[in-house]
Amino acid sequence: APSYIYSGAVGRTITGSGPISWSHDGTPFGVCDLNGNVWEWVGGLRLNVGEIQILADNDAADNTKDQSASSSEWKAILEDGSLVAPGTANTLKIDSSVPGTGVYEDVGGPPFINTVITNSMNPANTASNDYLSYGQTSFETLAAKTGVTIPKILQLLCIAPAFTDCGGDWFWARNYGERLPIRGGYWLNGSGAGVFSLNLDRARSHSSVSFGFRAAFIS
Repeated sequence: APSYIYSGAVGRTITGSGPISWSHDGTPFGVCDLNGNVWEWVGGLRLNVGEIQILADNDAADNTKDQSASSSEWKAILEDGSLVAPGTANTLKIDSSVPGTGVYEDVGGPPFINTVITNSMNPANTASNDYLSYGQTSFETLAAKTGVTIPKILQLLCIAPAFTDCGGDWFWARNYGERLPIRGGYWLNGSGAGVFSLNLDRARSHSSVSFGFRAAFIS
């Protein structure tokens, strides 16, 4: 049953209410609506002023672990995949190929992975503004600057592509302020939505009818 109608058409639906073909393996036992229903908030990952930060191991699955903005659980990542304190030199970051303009929702140059930030997507540095410049590229073409190594952990966490065909899904980012991940795309993203689609341009406080999350059942 639809739970949201957009311009006369079904947008967001109740997860699992669609046909069996919407599950990941086409069976009643598959995972439903991973692709293009609503953006799903996920834990254990963020950008903080462009630095890629995660929780170690699978600690994001532990609800006792602190994922607040000031938490000491956040770890940055070096090129060899080791986890270090945020702010350590040469950690992996999302850089921009051109400086941002600071104009409302202006699309800047494609983002890439670097160990420094050469171009802020918001040169005015008004980190509290959620809607200034951002960068976008297809997930499968997200790459590192020449000479920078992408460690396996970024591929395993689907922060960087592990192969060249990711279905044309898209990657968005802002490398200023704190940005929390939403994944999967929503009903208006079209071909940009998909299981590899990753959006790192929204603040922790953001809300929308196109956002949701995937609950875990604990008996």
